[in-house]
Amino acid sequence: MQNHFYFYFKIILLLIPSLVYSQRATNSVVTYKVKNTTNFEETRNKNPKATELMSNVARYMENIQFKLVFNKMESLFEELESMVSDEKKDSYLQALGRSMTFNGKLYTNIKSGLVLYQKTLTSDVFLIESNVKDIKWQLTSETKKIDNYTCYKATTVTTIESVRGAVDLPVTAWYAPNIPFAFGPKNYAGLPGLILEVEVNKLVFYAVKIDLNKLMKDSGIVAPVKGKKVTIKEFHEIEKNGFSQYRTN
Repeated sequence: MQNHFYFYFKIILLLIPSLVYSQRATNSVVTYKVKNTTNFEETRNKNPKATELMSNVARYMENIQFKLVFNKMESLFEELESMVSDEKKDSYLQALGRSMTFNGKLYTNIKSGLVLYQKTLTSDVFLIESNVKDIKWQLTSETKKIDNYTCYKATTVTTIESVRGAVDLPVTAWYAPNIPFAFGPKNYAGLPGLILEVEVNKLVFYAVKIDLNKLMKDSGIVAPVKGKKVTIKEFHEIEKNGFSQYRTN
């Protein structure tokens, strides 16, 4: 009887590591930073005050980091905890820097194509729904090295709302086929490889740390649920109306 007890006890001990391992998740994490490539010296004579403001915002942007957590099927993109001091964390310039780069959470499911962007506009929270296939990429044969990965260039066009109305902006992405995951920073996804760098409107999101197949306590990928569900078109209308009110006040 005692021998049977020790036998089953040993079996349980052998199973414990595998049970613990099965409760964890194997994900990959990429850390991105952002930089503004505007040549402020060229615009300083035309509008010195605006140029000074934007150059200061650009310096604050360098302190903002983002993380992309992903597996084969889904990803979540959001800002990492700020590295700036507490005194400067909530400053006007820092707020401008966040609004111009990215704020909120963005979930992508590559299998279903679902993209959910949780974003706050003034005091309202929105859940902007779109599809990965909405982005029409043009693939090229142009390459460059990023962190020892051979990356290929892809281009598309994105539409943003400004005080002047809707503006179409060119987007350039560099993706690594050797990292076969169709994700990237912000809402840029759907390419045959992980996007390590993307540039739009003089802002460049670039990977600074790549941790592939990292064992984590949990997946860390949860689709946001809070917020009023809208389409991108509906959200653009909301932005436009907000800008119109701003112009008339």
